[in-house]
Amino acid sequence: MNSNHSKLIELRDLALQNLGLPAEQSDYNLARIIGLAARAAGCRDAAFLVQQGELLVPISETASAATTWPRLTDLSLGVIDSTETRFGIATEEGGVAAMSYGVLPVYSPDQRVIGVLVVCGEPASPLDDAEHFRLLNAYVRLIEDSLLLRSLSIRDPLTNLFNRRYLEQQSGIEWRRAMRLQVPLSFAAIDVDHFKRYNDSAGHHAGDLALVRLAELISAQCRRGRYRLPLGGRGVRAADADHDGRSRAGRGRAYSQRVGGRGHRAPGNRWCADPVRRHCHRQHRRAARIGIR
Repeated sequence: MNSNHSKLIELRDLALQNLGLPAEQSDYNLARIIGLAARAAGCRDAAFLVQQGELLVPISETASAATTWPRLTDLSLGVIDSTETRFGIATEEGGVAAMSYGVLPVYSPDQRVIGVLVVCGEPASPLDDAEHFRLLNAYVRLIEDSLLLRSLSIRDPLTNLFNRRYLEQQSGIEWRRAMRLQVPLSFAAIDVDHFKRYNDSAGHHAGDLALVRLAELISAQCRRGRYRLPLGGRGVRAADADHDGRSRAGRGRAYSQRVGGRGHRAPGNRWCADPVRRHCHRQHRRAARIGIR
């Protein structure tokens, strides 16, 4: 039981990190929306749930919702798969009506179904009429707008990495977590050699593509608990709570080795210097040949 509870907490922390929400305190906007949705629909419970693997984790819920929404887990996962809203009456063993429910899909800022809004009421008050459907859809839109505004405020629009605002928000949280767990907390700054010359010679669009590719490669190498953030115009920062105790210096070298040696084509079929040394040096030599200093 304790193992399952710890796993649920870990999955919830991961879901909150993906959404850019603080893990140590509930998000006020979401909590307010969920509470208003339950009250407006005349329901006793409401929850915003996000899928993590094969499980659902609560991001925000009313006080007693933890005893009701788990009964609708399979139904909620089906709504995420089908993107179809479901209303109905849940029954207990023996066919006795237990509660009315509504399960509505919630979309992320990039238009993926990431979770559901679940509302539960008295069995004598079904939620499947047009008024409840309209009302609850309005609260789903509020949840989605809140997630969108949150994403815009903490992510870099070019690379989709977390920005300085998020770093400042999470740094204190990660510091306290590292102190509590007695594990190291490491910070890496990754610089792209000769990026300015490449940006000037190949064009700003190609430079943007290089930074986007760098962000993708580093994000693919980062596990849970690491945060990637843009650094100035030509680099990336990575913060890591080192839970497994491996060498941070060795991991930094691994970043360089894994990202190194990759490239992609720029417009016009030219080699775009991926943010790695080999291709940046190639573009540097090309710039030198055409007289750019």
